[in-house]
Amino acid sequence: TQALGLPDGTKGVLIAAVVGDEPAAKAGIRAEDVVVQINGKPVADQGDAISTIAGIKPGTVVPVTVLRRSEKLDLSVKLGERQPRSMRRE
Repeated sequence: TQALGLPDGTKGVLIAAVVGDEPAAKAGIRAEDVVVQINGKPVADQGDAISTIAGIKPGTVVPVTVLRRSEKLDLSVKLGERQPRSMRRE
């Protein structure tokens, strides 16, 4: 976390990469951001993020809080359809 300019003990989901045409990119999320809250719910890990997003209808705009270096940013993300694993760019 220190390499990213974040305090020790910071919990969240580190974004490794963002594809230009996906909802995260359109909302301003960047590689190395750490997602700490989705739709008002704290996100400690990838499982938290997936379960929170899974309960929200595609097309809904949700607030997402990220940490970028030492700055906290509140963004709005319009959720898209989750692609089948075989279609994802991983």
